[in-house]
Amino acid sequence: MTDAIAQRQWMPLDEVGEPFRTRLLEVFHDMPRTHAQPAHFDLSNSSDAGNGRQLWISGQVPRFENVVRYQGVVGLDVSIDTACDAARLSLINLLSILAAACGGDLSRVDKFIRLTGYVRSTSDFSEHAKVIDAASEIINAVFGERGRHVRSAIGVASLPGNASVELECVVQLKPPQTS
Repeated sequence: MTDAIAQRQWMPLDEVGEPFRTRLLEVFHDMPRTHAQPAHFDLSNSSDAGNGRQLWISGQVPRFENVVRYQGVVGLDVSIDTACDAARLSLINLLSILAAACGGDLSRVDKFIRLTGYVRSTSDFSEHAKVIDAASEIINAVFGERGRHVRSAIGVASLPGNASVELECVVQLKPPQTS
């Protein structure tokens, strides 16, 4: 792993190692190639946890390149189907950060521990879980049993960039293989 990859906090998913690259490309046909590094915080941070480490990934909105897609309020001007698309795009960004933390080797994922999803919605909207299911289903499909996670789906009044969905997660990583 080069120093540039080790220091990078976001990686395009088409640079991920196999077999995960193929799985991800089957699910996601249109993926961003760039991501802005925030000035005042990291996209992820890790802590030691037993023989591996826990990786905490900052909240990700449905940003494609430098544009937040799927803006608005679910139940008012954003449909459930569109909100599910927003959750999927937010997940692409989460997985890109995870990939960078693993140097592109997603086989280092030992367990998805927690996924938290925020849905910007009207006060009478009650399908938050259905929206976040769009992300959970992909995590389970890509990572199998290691993708099973605990989860919260929370309704909120606003999100950054007028986004309709935001996701954050905690993942347990295996130690890197040493040669």
